[in-house]
Amino acid sequence: MNLNIKNNNYQQSLLKEFQQGKKQTAIKKLQDYLKKNPQDTIAHYNLGVMYQAINKIEESISEYNITIKRDKKNWRALSNLGLIYFTKRLYKKSNIFHMKVLKLNKDYQPALRDIGTNFLCLEHYKTAENFLTKSLKLNSIDYINMNSLGLVKLYLDKFEEAKILFEKSISTKENYYVSYNNLGLYYERFGEIEKAFNCYKKCLNINPNYPNALNNIGMLYFYFEENIKAFSCFHKAIKIDPSMVDLYFNLGLSYFHMRKFNEAEKYFRKGFKISPKHINGHYNYSFMLLAQHNYKKAWEEFDYRIKRSTKLNENFLFKKIENKIWTNQDLTKNNLLIVREQGVGDEILYSSMYKELIKSNKKVKIETDPRLIELFKRSFDSKNNFVEKNSISQNKNYLKDIDVIIFAGSLGKKYRKSKMAFPKKCGFLKPKVTLVEKIKSELNEINQKPKIGISWISKNKRIGKGKSMTLMNLLPLLKNDEVSFVNLQYGESTNEINKFQKKTGINIINLKNIDKFNDFESLSALLKSLDLFITVSNTTAHLSGAIGQATWVMAPKSESLLFYWNTGEENTPWYPSVRIFPKKDSWNETLKNITINLRKWIKINSKN
Repeated sequence: MNLNIKNNNYQQSLLKEFQQGKKQTAIKKLQDYLKKNPQDTIAHYNLGVMYQAINKIEESISEYNITIKRDKKNWRALSNLGLIYFTKRLYKKSNIFHMKVLKLNKDYQPALRDIGTNFLCLEHYKTAENFLTKSLKLNSIDYINMNSLGLVKLYLDKFEEAKILFEKSISTKENYYVSYNNLGLYYERFGEIEKAFNCYKKCLNINPNYPNALNNIGMLYFYFEENIKAFSCFHKAIKIDPSMVDLYFNLGLSYFHMRKFNEAEKYFRKGFKISPKHINGHYNYSFMLLAQHNYKKAWEEFDYRIKRSTKLNENFLFKKIENKIWTNQDLTKNNLLIVREQGVGDEILYSSMYKELIKSNKKVKIETDPRLIELFKRSFDSKNNFVEKNSISQNKNYLKDIDVIIFAGSLGKKYRKSKMAFPKKCGFLKPKVTLVEKIKSELNEINQKPKIGISWISKNKRIGKGKSMTLMNLLPLLKNDEVSFVNLQYGESTNEINKFQKKTGINIINLKNIDKFNDFESLSALLKSLDLFITVSNTTAHLSGAIGQATWVMAPKSESLLFYWNTGEENTPWYPSVRIFPKKDSWNETLKNITINLRKWIKINSKN
């Protein structure tokens, strides 16, 4: 926003007066001047700048429109209008004016930056990346540009590039609090919660009233189960910026995780009033509806997750398949392709509907994680339905033969319209019988005690820490010599097991010949060989529930709690063999409850 002082001496004196703080006096004098000189285009421009500076936005817009109507090449007025509409969050309209600036000056760096930032806010990340990269080449020390480009890289999963840009922005402008906030987003994405928290704190130390940081740190306080501090941050941010819609949806999500559904509904409604088609808002709202078993409405909301994947929306392939995405067509008459959901746990969850799907359409093709293909083929008595992930959806030669594409989670709209629609029978996946017998024999050779599997870590980068614990946390449970505990933890756990044994003398059986991350055939057989499985919320919990194994899930609180465990009951319709032990004030209380129940279980199930 620049004043134009290239005019008569009188206007120069008014501009100087305005800059010295006599704003209202200068504005009144310029208004009087324009009554006598209404054709003075530069005076209209300068009045627009003054109005903009004192936040009389509509008056400012009017003066700028007069300016560009008379002088279509006044790039300053065009640029300022672009900035005004950006602050109004009218990003498409903002870009109209910045694009006009570029037509007058194709390499005007601030316009390139502002256009890129608008595309960032519109979630058109590839386009934003192009404009912001070009802008940064023209001005390599534009810290605002670095910050915006860093956000784009973050959303495009170019994490290290994002981190470098945020850090460079901070080193260029040490007190640029926005980049501290966004660096916090980077650390949060990788589950480095303490580092994220420190970044948000640094941001707020510079600007205590930055609503984005208050929102982000509020969610972390909720993650740390400091609810009073969390809600204090949210409500402070709302007072600062009542139009910041994410705050309402985060409040709704937080109250949902606390199972305060009326409060949650109130804030979701407020959010939708501001932004009726807010993608993340609808996506998070669907989780609450799913947890409440309001399935018919929930699945409609849940489909917003497809729109939520903005990287996918800009993917060239998506443009090829978007016209084929299922819109409730008859599933029996088309050449169908099922696209897997992200995460093996989700894939297992939604595979509970595959038997019904295959029965209705024998030709359906289902893209699958390679680790699950043989297990699915055997379980659903199917040789030809399951193909490796991406093998059709990303191959235009095969894709042309597909009529309709369905994301696996969307099958709920057809097969899970109510709680009664869930099968009551335990175990829809079938481990290999000979492998189960072999592993069971191997376990029995160790001893004849009941075998209880344990898993204590989730590897989810963002929310895994909230769902995880250590073996030492499990000590009250593991101090029981009437049973044997078997390691079911995927990933590297041998060192922790060995240290735990040296410190406590407690031996945990660890079948090292089974790759618990890659070999789902052996893992499912090992689970079936057990008498009971006790676990945190992770992929193995899904697999155990899917094969019908008796499973006790220690369900986390707050942000890490997912809809299929957040039922308010001790069971879930997705897996009838699963019993849920929710975290209350601490894991210690949950473990105490499990330990008591384990003693009861031993009395009933002991082989001795």
